[in-house]
Amino acid sequence: MKLPIFTTVVILSALIWFYMKRSSSKFKEQEEEFWDRERRANSTRKRPLTDLEYISIPYDELPFTGKSGNPIIMECEQFLLGLKDAKIVNLNGITNTDLKLRYGVANLTVLTEYDLNYTEMIRTLADWGEELEKTGQKEDAVKVLQFGVSCHTDIRKNYLILAKIYEEEKDYDAIEKLIETAEQLTSLTKDSIVSELKKYSFYSPSYR
Repeated sequence: MKLPIFTTVVILSALIWFYMKRSSSKFKEQEEEFWDRERRANSTRKRPLTDLEYISIPYDELPFTGKSGNPIIMECEQFLLGLKDAKIVNLNGITNTDLKLRYGVANLTVLTEYDLNYTEMIRTLADWGEELEKTGQKEDAVKVLQFGVSCHTDIRKNYLILAKIYEEEKDYDAIEKLIETAEQLTSLTKDSIVSELKKYSFYSPSYR
């Protein structure tokens, strides 16, 4: 049985009103929960940072020379050497509120510094590896880029340059392991990285 147009409009309007009200109520509930957590976070006392996973740059294993003559490589080396005494921690995916709840509001500044050190480190590693690959120093590029991967970098080119080198060496097992590692990322770049890496896979339909 067909409903009259007026009745249909009334029903649709009621449904729209119901869903808008429910969405508004849910948003308000989430907002209240957020501010409640933020209030608790801002009153959390300082706690030890002993459970953090600090990253150490393996200076003896990476190809530092200090005399490459390449300005990009030299700049990357100098920056990473400058992090020798710095604390580096990957805090990707953890909100400031969560950090304050876990370690106390007084630790937020220092934690932000540790995370910034991490961000700058992985960017520099990707740039360094890229330049090494461009200048034909593939073995050194692999060392640098593999370290970046071990630090859970989410820099796209770090993975793709490494995959390109593996493909040239026909090391398809290494490519599969690289894909598995990328699939563990929690950043927004995860899906695009995995998608691009699969193009290098021996099992990809689009394998070149």
